[in-house]
Amino acid sequence: MQKIIQLTIILLIIVFFSFGCIESNDLNNNNNGIEHSGGESSGLDHETTNILDLPHEDISAEELIALEEAINDEYNAFNIYTKVIEDFGEVRPFSNIVNAEQQHINELKSIYLKYSLEFPSNPQKEGPAFDSVVLACEAAEQAEIYNVAIYDRLFSQVDNQDIIMIFEALRYASQEKHLPAFQRCSGLR
Repeated sequence: MQKIIQLTIILLIIVFFSFGCIESNDLNNNNNGIEHSGGESSGLDHETTNILDLPHEDISAEELIALEEAINDEYNAFNIYTKVIEDFGEVRPFSNIVNAEQQHINELKSIYLKYSLEFPSNPQKEGPAFDSVVLACEAAEQAEIYNVAIYDRLFSQVDNQDIIMIFEALRYASQEKHLPAFQRCSGLR
């Protein structure tokens, strides 16, 4: 069953990512796309994704709560990984993945912009201090596992196609890109 779900997610990602793109800071531009730059993949590591082509659906109270939980978790990861870089310098995989976390934030922001919702600001909570990069990687590994679990739970709260697409992509990035990088860093792979 899990393989079927994984294959479905991968297929959806491939299908949806073959369309146009929504620039996270301006939905009224000509290409209507999210631009992705270098660094660790955010899960939307494709040329373009056009969530504007998906229906503009009503957003339920549950979906608003799910979006808020998702953005808060992405802010949390961004803040923790930023703190690790402040403490230890531009160490990998943090230096790559912090950029991917910013892309995750931008991808969620595109949903807020599409529906003219107020986008929550980063609470700027400072991440914890770690004694070593390996310990930071071990904590980050657990954070990515938790992130995957959050998205698994949030899927039951959303039915808008565009929100599902973004959540699937962000979950995929955590499971397939970030988690293995932190496992290698902590010596588990």
